Amino acid sequence: MTYYSLSALLNGITLSVIGVIVFLKDRKNLLNITYTIFCFSISFWSYSYFIWQISNTYKNAFFWCEMLMLGAIFIPITYFHFVTFLTKKINNKVIKKFVYFGYIIAVIFAILNFTPLMIVDVRKRMEFLFWPTAGIAYKYYLLYFAIYAIYGCFLLLQAAIETKGYKRNQFIYVFVGSVLGYIGGATNFPLWYDIPMPPIGNIFITVYGIIVTYAILKHRLMGIELAKRYLAIYICYILVGVVIFLPAILLVKLPTIYFTFVFIFSFRTLHSSISR
Repeated sequence: MTYYSLSALLNGITLSVIGVIVFLKDRKNLLNITYTIFCFSISFWSYSYFIWQISNTYKNAFFWCEMLMLGAIFIPITYFHFVTFLTKKINNKVIKKFVYFGYIIAVIFAILNFTPLMIVDVRKRMEFLFWPTAGIAYKYYLLYFAIYAIYGCFLLLQAAIETKGYKRNQFIYVFVGSVLGYIGGATNFPLWYDIPMPPIGNIFITVYGIIVTYAILKHRLMGIELAKRYLAIYICYILVGVVIFLPAILLVKLPTIYFTFVFIFSFRTLHSSISR
């Protein structure tokens, strides 16, 4: 295994742990649910990335490239959706429509993902045996990604400026973590267009998870007030579960299982937020 495969696995485990903790805290809170969906999107991308990096055949590599893109497609909109709840902007009619529009765009890209419009091929680039080649629709995905990521970060920064106390600290930590995570994740894009830059920033996604964990412990992010020993117990249980069940999950239809849960969570959350 290489730095890239191990960092992807670490990213997946970190975001899975945080997502489960947040969801178990309050299963009915839309803020917690949207954040869990966002974590699921990143962890699905990360686990698929891990398997892609250890694939040794063209067929497997191409399939897992499609899977990791499926996760990546939902990262911007699920992130933005979460931020609208965190900053309490979801009640703004324009922003609410923008959320709805984002999910429509994500579904369209998810369909296109299984055509040459998104991934044309996988071939050797730098030290990577099977790196994807961008289709003509991929640049529009990058535009969609940038718009929702930047707008979400802008809402966090705006909220940090307008508020005080521990709430302001929450916004600042999530903003800083988001910027680092997106910059790290963006290092994956250049090689799609034969720009010789390896995805060295992947590990910053784990850094994002650490920053959010600190915000949970220190500033009660998303209403979570866990003693450190209980957080440690949660993490130990989840890590043990990952170690035991991850190999089994990889041997069955992981995309079907994973996105069944994501779809259920997303549909419930989107319906609840739009019907308000």
